[in-house]
Amino acid sequence: MSLPGSNLQGQCQALAREDINIQSILVNATDHTDSNDQLVQALLAFSWHQWDTKPLIAVAEHTLNMAKANRNKQYIAETLLCLGSSYSEINNYIEAKRVLEECSQLMVGDHFGQQLGFACALARADVGAYLYSD
Repeated sequence: MSLPGSNLQGQCQALAREDINIQSILVNATDHTDSNDQLVQALLAFSWHQWDTKPLIAVAEHTLNMAKANRNKQYIAETLLCLGSSYSEINNYIEAKRVLEECSQLMVGDHFGQQLGFACALARADVGAYLYSD
C-alpha cells in the first residue's frame, strides 16, 4: 500500500509526457472570449506545472487573457504571479519585474490575497536582486 502522493514524481512525469496534448486541449477549449472558473483554474494549474517543468510564456499569457475575461481579480493576480515567475525562470528579469509590479497592485484583501501578496513580494525581491546585481 502506498501513501497518497507517494507517486507524485510518476504523476509529474506522466503530465510532462502529455504536455503538448494537455496544452492543445486547454488552449482550444478556451479560444472563445467567455471564460468560466473551471477553465481558468485548469489553465492556472497547467501554467504552474509548466513553470515548474518548462516555462512557456505563451501559455501563461493565454491564461492571463482568460483570467481577465473572467474578471476575477484573484485569478488575474495569481496568473500575473505565475507569468512573472515564468519570465524570471527564463532570465527575462525586466519583463518579470513589470508583471510582478502589476501583480502587487491587484492583491485582494482576504487570506489568500495576503498569501499571494507575500509570494509576489518574494518573487519581486528575487527579480530585483538579479536586476540590481549587474
